[in-house]
Amino acid sequence: MGASPHEPRMLASTSSLSHTMRLNTVPGLHAANREPQALFYARQRIAEEELFDAPAPPQPLPPLVPSSNPTTAYVPVSLANLNLKSAAPEVPAAAFDVSKTKLSASIKAQAARHANGMAGLVEDTSKAITAFVNNPTDRASPSVISQRLGLRCMRRWTNCIHFHSPNIPESAYWHVGVVAEFAPKFLMFLVQFTAHMQECKTIKSRTLLGWFGHLVHCIIKYTRDPGQNNKPCGVLLLTKHNLFNTLRSQVPQYSVTRVQP
Repeated sequence: MGASPHEPRMLASTSSLSHTMRLNTVPGLHAANREPQALFYARQRIAEEELFDAPAPPQPLPPLVPSSNPTTAYVPVSLANLNLKSAAPEVPAAAFDVSKTKLSASIKAQAARHANGMAGLVEDTSKAITAFVNNPTDRASPSVISQRLGLRCMRRWTNCIHFHSPNIPESAYWHVGVVAEFAPKFLMFLVQFTAHMQECKTIKSRTLLGWFGHLVHCIIKYTRDPGQNNKPCGVLLLTKHNLFNTLRSQVPQYSVTRVQP
C-alpha cells in the first residue's frame, strides 16, 4: 500500500508553496541563488522528517464508566471477610538511627551557637512551634476548616457511589466493603468530573494530594465494619490492608491528563 494521501502531501504542498513565495521576493530569489539547490531541498527534507518524527503527546486516561451491574442488591461485608492483602511490616531498626542525618547535624550546629546550648535551643524552639500551632493563619477555626473540607469530600464521595453503584443504600456508603472497593476509584473520578477542572487538560499533583488527604481523613473518621457492630476500622483498612499506599501511589510526581469529552 502507498503512503497516506493526506497529511504528508499536504505538508509537502505547504512547503512547496512557502518555497515559491520566498522565490517570488527579491531577497528570497537571491538567497536561493546563493544556496545550492541540493542543499536547499536536503534542509527542507530534514525539517519535514523532524516534524513527522516528533514524539506523540501522552495518552489520556481511559474514561470512567459505571459498574456493569449497578442494580445488583447490596450485601454488607465485614472487614474479616474481605479478600485484602495484609501489609503491616515492623519498623526497621535503621529508622531509629539518626546519627548521620542532615537534620541531626543542623540541630547540633544550632545548639553549639545557642547561648544556653541544647537545653536553650529546645526551650526556644518549643515556644516558637507552640505559638505557630496555636495561631493559624486562616481566619476560620481549625474545627470549622476540617468540617468544611470533610463535608465537601463526603459529598463528592456520595457522587462517586451514585455514579458507580446507585443500588447501594446511603447508610452503607462508609461500610468497609464499599470503601475498599470505591476508594481506589475516587481520585480519578474527581479528575474527570470536578466542575472547576472542566477547562483544564491536566490536574496538578498537589491538587490530587489535597483530595487524597481529605479522603484519608474521612476514611479514618467514618469507615465502619457492619459485621462487627459498626466498629470503626478505617485506620486498620488503610494500614494493615494497604489502602493508604494504594491511594498514595495514585498521586503522580507531576500531573494527570484528564480525558476530554
